[in-house]
Amino acid sequence: MRNFFLKLAAFSAILLTIQVVVSAIYPPELPAEILSLDQQLRAGVNVVYLGDSTLIHPLGEATIPEILRGLLPNHRLGDVAHPAYHLDLYERYVNYLVKHKGQVEAVIIPINMRSFSPEWDLRPTYQFEREKTILTYGLPLSSLFYQAFDTFGLFDSPISQADFQATTVFNGDQPVGEVAEFEELLAATAPEAEDDGTDFAYHTNLPSEDEVEALKKTLIYYYMPGLDYHHRKLQSLKATSRLLTDNGIKPIFYITPINYELGERHLGQRFHRQLAENTGVVERVLRRKGVDVLNLVFDLEAYNFVDTEHLTENGKTYIAKVLAAEIEPPQPHRPASTAVDDAPTPHLSAIEQSGGDDPTNTATPTPTAVKPNAPTPGASPEADSISPPTPTATLVVTATPRSLAARQAGQLVSAEFWTTFEPVGNYNVEVYRLRYKTVDRNERVTEVEANLYVPQVAEPTEFPVLVYGPGTTGLSDHCAPLNEWSSGNDWGAYHSYMLEYTSQGLIGVLPNYQGFDTPDLPHPYFISELQARALLDAARAAYNAFAASPEMAARPLEAVVMAGYSSGGHAVFAAKDFAASYAPELPFKGVIGHGPTTNPITLLKEVAVFSPYIVQAYRDFYGPEVIEPADIFQERWVARFQADVMSRCVDGLFSYYGFSARQMYRQEFSDALYADRLQAVAPAFQAALEDNTAGLSPDGQEIPVLILQGTADQIVTPPSQRQFAAALCRLGNRVTYLSYPAVDHPNIRRASFRDTINWIESVAAGDLPESNCTSLASQ
Repeated sequence: MRNFFLKLAAFSAILLTIQVVVSAIYPPELPAEILSLDQQLRAGVNVVYLGDSTLIHPLGEATIPEILRGLLPNHRLGDVAHPAYHLDLYERYVNYLVKHKGQVEAVIIPINMRSFSPEWDLRPTYQFEREKTILTYGLPLSSLFYQAFDTFGLFDSPISQADFQATTVFNGDQPVGEVAEFEELLAATAPEAEDDGTDFAYHTNLPSEDEVEALKKTLIYYYMPGLDYHHRKLQSLKATSRLLTDNGIKPIFYITPINYELGERHLGQRFHRQLAENTGVVERVLRRKGVDVLNLVFDLEAYNFVDTEHLTENGKTYIAKVLAAEIEPPQPHRPASTAVDDAPTPHLSAIEQSGGDDPTNTATPTPTAVKPNAPTPGASPEADSISPPTPTATLVVTATPRSLAARQAGQLVSAEFWTTFEPVGNYNVEVYRLRYKTVDRNERVTEVEANLYVPQVAEPTEFPVLVYGPGTTGLSDHCAPLNEWSSGNDWGAYHSYMLEYTSQGLIGVLPNYQGFDTPDLPHPYFISELQARALLDAARAAYNAFAASPEMAARPLEAVVMAGYSSGGHAVFAAKDFAASYAPELPFKGVIGHGPTTNPITLLKEVAVFSPYIVQAYRDFYGPEVIEPADIFQERWVARFQADVMSRCVDGLFSYYGFSARQMYRQEFSDALYADRLQAVAPAFQAALEDNTAGLSPDGQEIPVLILQGTADQIVTPPSQRQFAAALCRLGNRVTYLSYPAVDHPNIRRASFRDTINWIESVAAGDLPESNCTSLASQ
């Protein structure tokens, strides 16, 4: 027997030696997150931040730990984050940490409410058994016996795929199906595996907004199961809390924000109630252990999210400020916020719509049109219906004579029939291409093109005139708004929306801006007066076109409404400012902004991606003595700046520059911009930006205003939009402000379609629209 044990010991020693040699020659690839934590502990970090993808997604943008480090210069912050990390794994990390804690004083742990759902809790690839084993045995032993651990199944998930698929899904306490049924909904948007040698894939995609039923079921799957006190992850939470407090380490737990407005939009108040019940369970579990939890689940409006739980930089900044206040309490309350560099005020509710109707429940048509075999609008359309008039003979709308150029403003150069479309609506639509005169920066005549959309009727019928300002498309001629449809691009679906508006009983006018139709002139992007002239003269040209063709059955009412999307909103509010001085004869009845971006300084703060267009346009217009790219942008963007900007239409701008100010602006410029000290570093540029803020002129106060804003809009955030609306009210404007829960920037025209039509018909009929100024004053 003794010989047997000696042989066994010798055999084990040989095996151990072989294992050591193999591990030395072929070292295993241990999880990068654990190696990173080990290095950070050795470096002496005193705060450790554990987390899932809510810390680090979207990839390539600033992370919460990065922002938090900037707020805590007196602390050494370490962080470990990976998609789908959860409370069970955090417990193992904390176990590892207390054995090697060094100088750690506090540990931050997020509690993601989706992690309690079967989608996350029971998914086999989310069990992280490899990480748990390595954290349990430590790095030296795990390195030595990695292959043995793997061979004997220590890294295998204890949950089979079959068991996962057969798990019951609950809506509250009601069973609504099995996991397999809900997983099918996500199959079309299945993520790719992580590029780390594992089969892990993070399931975060949602069905599109068009797939309403699938989106509802996915929200139920993720967030609606009732949370039981005996849930295994709550047991891990209690164990983690006890480990930290017993070892003198401060636990900082917070419940991560959820895009509750999106949930309420599709599931109603039951989404809010279930989320509140579930977070209440978490709070009670921790408080029974004498530990507080920061419940941030309802703190952020929809515009702070890129989906249901991942945040924009603005939202991440809010989280970082809350955590910084817990680590280094500057004051007894959480930080308030504005936009961009500050975070949203907690629980800020959207302004109620007049009439109490939910705009998302209105019958909003998708702006698509039947495309017949028709000539491309950029080509030479067939002349028909409207004959090119002699401008001086056909003018019925004239400019106030200030100069020879001004007296020609709005005159038609040509008017040619394009084709007839059959959109879904009350009328088929005839489309004409107009070319008309306007006045450029040097008070000289220049020419601009526009599409004229006319309802097809057999009997004489009058319709209101809608002049629409397109949003940002680019600065170069090939990026002209009227080129969008013919080139097959999607810069804003302007032609399709105009067909839909016109089919409801409006005469539509969609102009280019100055510079797009004259190669020797740059497009004056965010130059208020020139954008205003292009729109006001487009209205004049439309009336002149009808005056030249009395045989047409459709006729324009003495009622012009100007509407604009995004930066087109800047143009129409500029038209409101200049209408009295430039085109006082126009029957201007109202202005509509679909997510309007009226303040270029605010746009620079909130969406850095548009800043290259603004800088290039202002450099062209005002000269390099006012602004140079090198004054604003990091070095990598400067060398080919003009070529990069002028070669890219708006879709290429997004993919090239991205949205992060941290990745674009020089630190000095960024600090001054967000501290409202731009005057100190770029006084001439600030003056030019302020001169081109639209809508706040004392002129045009009698023109009613409709602002349509989605609460998920990240291009112009709801706080900024409310500030603009309130400023209009203080100047005496009559403002109707409608807020659409969980609607983002691109979808605001769709969500507000019926409200837009109803408001136009009302003001065109002479009715006085309802004002929200009383409620706006309290914002």
